Amino acid sequence: MRNSRGIRSRLRRPRGRRAAVGIVAVLTLFLSACSNSTPAATKSGGNTVVTMWSWLSASDAQVWGQMIKAFNKANDNKGLHEQIKLTPVVSDYTTKIVSAVTAGDAPDFGWASAGLEEYQWAKEGVIVPLTSLAKQVGLNLSDFSQQSLSDASYPSLGGKTIYMVPTDLSDFALEINVKEAKAAGLNPADPPTNAQQFLKWVQALTIRKNGKIVQSGLGSDLAGVATTYWGIVAAQYGFQRVSSNGKTACVDPAAGEAAMNWLLNLFYKYKVINPTTTLYQSFDTGQSAMMMEGPWTIFGNNQAGLDWEAAPLPVIGSKPANYFEDDGLEVYRQKNTASYKATMEAIKWLSDNSWPWVTGARGVTPRLSLLHRSDYDTTDTNGFLPKYRLAYINGMSYADVASIPGPDMSDFEYYEVSPAYIQTEVSRVLAHQLTVPNFMSTVCAKWQSDINSGGVLLKGY
Repeated sequence: MRNSRGIRSRLRRPRGRRAAVGIVAVLTLFLSACSNSTPAATKSGGNTVVTMWSWLSASDAQVWGQMIKAFNKANDNKGLHEQIKLTPVVSDYTTKIVSAVTAGDAPDFGWASAGLEEYQWAKEGVIVPLTSLAKQVGLNLSDFSQQSLSDASYPSLGGKTIYMVPTDLSDFALEINVKEAKAAGLNPADPPTNAQQFLKWVQALTIRKNGKIVQSGLGSDLAGVATTYWGIVAAQYGFQRVSSNGKTACVDPAAGEAAMNWLLNLFYKYKVINPTTTLYQSFDTGQSAMMMEGPWTIFGNNQAGLDWEAAPLPVIGSKPANYFEDDGLEVYRQKNTASYKATMEAIKWLSDNSWPWVTGARGVTPRLSLLHRSDYDTTDTNGFLPKYRLAYINGMSYADVASIPGPDMSDFEYYEVSPAYIQTEVSRVLAHQLTVPNFMSTVCAKWQSDINSGGVLLKGY
């Protein structure tokens, strides 16, 4: 019997589609600046108090709270002589941050996802460049993976500085309910690796009663998750949203059509998906036997008492490809720029001591020294067993389906922004409101228009 639990959500910021949140756009909010505001980098006794806002709202928030407690214990009137005051801000984060920066009372630092509104914030001065500050406090940037640093920098703004210190990298894995797999005569230790094997699995795992699906072979919604499935498989077939030089939309649209036909077949030809708006609960209860999701699900799966496995994504197309997300810490503009050094010292400490975070809360570490530790793959922190983490660690080597930076980034975003333009178009296809060829031509025309109007600014391409 599965444990009954409350609603479980993605361990990410509830963003909504990124609106025009530039500084000019929020001047009218000046008098209503966020009530959570706290003076930045103030003195308390012998310590400097550094303020952080956090949009974490689930199990990762608990682990991050432990990280902050560890920092405060290690640096209370010793060490850095600093304390971090952490304030949860789990709704309207974007609006509140920009309003606070405009009003001059922003927190010192907070969470970020590279390539989303962070590009616009870097352009408008909401966040500050960090490379020189990192060098000033001795943060060893050469210890970070090149992929994580590249995703956090925007050469189109001039220079190669980073605007975020990466803390964790995420991709997708195939998550399998062991009980349901064994009941279907499948071996969870020998998961599907290609299109043929995957189809066999999802068909075997689908259960129907009176013509209705009561157990989906693959869990999915009709929006962000389905769109990400399409985007990953499209990349496996060779599709790119934007060319490497940033000038052309839809490299190999036939590959995009092939991936969409694959997704449609799962829904309507093979009938192995009964779409749900509560994917995690569906997986918890066994109504979805498998799902493709990120490492932020590990804690929730374990908390639900699931017997489950994480496997590498099957290669449906001709080459491996995977979702990529780069999360980290950004520094907000302050009136007193002298406060940046203390803030960066705190961020350096959190990064240098991020072992509990990258082994027991989130995805793969961007720090090479941690990644190459002999015990990184085998460490169990907070129930993050190696059998769960390895699929995500190994999948990072081909995780290249990342955010497209620029003012129109939300038009291209598969997963992290909802609702997004591409999610709406995928939903129309799944609802039979748009044919696959029309979908591809419509999306490509929209994306090309975004590129032509300067809405896409790839990093160094």
